[in-house]
Amino acid sequence: MQKNDAEFSSDDYDSRLDQMHTSNIYDDKLLQITFTDQQWFQLYFHGQITMYLAEVKIQLSTDFVIDLLTSNPTRTIKQYKRLLLVELTEILRLFEISLQFVSEEKIRNIIKEQWTEISSGTIRSFEFYTLVLVNNEQLYQLPPKTKTLEEQWIFDCQVDSMIETSLMNLIEIILSLSVIQQVTTTYSLIAQGIRDLVSYDVKNLKKLRSFLSFIRCLTTLLPHNTLNVLKDVCMSGFNTKFHSCSSIHYFITQLQGRIKSEQSTADENVIHRALVKLEFLQLLIKNLI
Repeated sequence: MQKNDAEFSSDDYDSRLDQMHTSNIYDDKLLQITFTDQQWFQLYFHGQITMYLAEVKIQLSTDFVIDLLTSNPTRTIKQYKRLLLVELTEILRLFEISLQFVSEEKIRNIIKEQWTEISSGTIRSFEFYTLVLVNNEQLYQLPPKTKTLEEQWIFDCQVDSMIETSLMNLIEIILSLSVIQQVTTTYSLIAQGIRDLVSYDVKNLKKLRSFLSFIRCLTTLLPHNTLNVLKDVCMSGFNTKFHSCSSIHYFITQLQGRIKSEQSTADENVIHRALVKLEFLQLLIKNLI
């Protein structure tokens, strides 16, 4: 189903979809009902998705995929069918991978809430990207916590606006502080478990413990921008391994400057204590045998 998708134009897709109507696999009358009646098509679509998930061995529930593919009220039955042909496996794999960090239910709830239709009045604030259809005509994609309609937010998606927005919100979810804290908890359990082993001397354990102390410092001082700072610091060469005390002190000084530029809301004394503690831990870990 997914093979060589890039070789087909939009007209090719329509031609392939039209063949489904003329196929003699099903009774002609039943096919006509299935592809024209919304309720019948929902039943058919549910069955197709269930078989598809089993075929490609993707560990997502049928209901989740149905919500992802059918939550756009402006979509026609023909457009539903096209979704089965356009990178569906790749898209679902992305959501499957994310289940390591966030529950399917949470993603599903966000998908259900990210669509709004209005004619006038205020727009509710939402933590994630929102699609707003105004007067059944103009579609906007508002960034997280945005409540005003501006021309720059007018949204024109070439395939499906709900799926594209769902992918954008997936990124917002996995970049959130709660996910970072969840990863930190997992790292901590691994570090503690390895440290408690009697028979094994895992020599690079201090690297993990160093990284943990660094993340905890960032989540305390920069709770709303932890991941960006972490990414920048890691890209600049931080690999949790210091060869000298002076290199540790230099790193802490650089980090202090970054925290200041990010305008941390933490008290100066809190920042100072956190950095002193971090430097001490790095020195201690460095000298562990």
